[in-house]
Amino acid sequence: MSTLNVQSSCGDANEQGSLSVEHALQNMLNAVSAIGGSEQIHLRDAIDRVLAEAITSPVNVPSHRNSAVDGYAMMQADLPVSDTIISLNIIGRVVAGHPYKGKLKAGDCIQIMTGAQMPNLADTVIMQEHVEVDGNAIRIDARHSAGQNVRQAGEDIELGQTVLQAGIKLTPPQIGLCASLGLSEIRVRTPLTAAVFSTGDEILSIGEAPREGCIYDSNRYSMIAALKKLGCNVL
Repeated sequence: MSTLNVQSSCGDANEQGSLSVEHALQNMLNAVSAIGGSEQIHLRDAIDRVLAEAITSPVNVPSHRNSAVDGYAMMQADLPVSDTIISLNIIGRVVAGHPYKGKLKAGDCIQIMTGAQMPNLADTVIMQEHVEVDGNAIRIDARHSAGQNVRQAGEDIELGQTVLQAGIKLTPPQIGLCASLGLSEIRVRTPLTAAVFSTGDEILSIGEAPREGCIYDSNRYSMIAALKKLGCNVL
């Protein structure tokens, strides 16, 4: 069969000298360099932005010892032994956000709500469902253990701990994490700016009246949407 001496094309079964997708992608990556700019922004504007530097916690989370349950804070030295039942005097009540200022002593307990700061000297919390209340006293049995139901300072995040690495794209949970550390602003990478334009005599702008032989500029708006979804500023 006679054939013409023509150039190979992408439609040929065995195109000579073509690049693999991986090779072509690597060539493009080699031709560009990452931007180095960054900016400080408010946390409320950080969604989908790329973190420019690692986030290190400036505080312990939680910042103080606190109760994991609603119950009664006491000293472990007062815990009953064997099969005994003891009574403890209720000397006060403490809720989250309002630390107890009084002084705890042997034989005392303090009613405490979930999240409330542990009173000084108290190191154990008995869940309210596990006590018998008798006026201004409670009765407890020997089923309990020292230190139970107490969350320690820094139990979730320690002071100085790296919690987020540079280069991640920020999501709502990560923004909430930054807020839990008291951070109002963070440093993110400056977004890319891209210009999109279309060429061709057959291209019509959306909103124009149809013309014979022409098509509407759909690729431009698909590209703009894709770039904006990546966080780019589009001209």
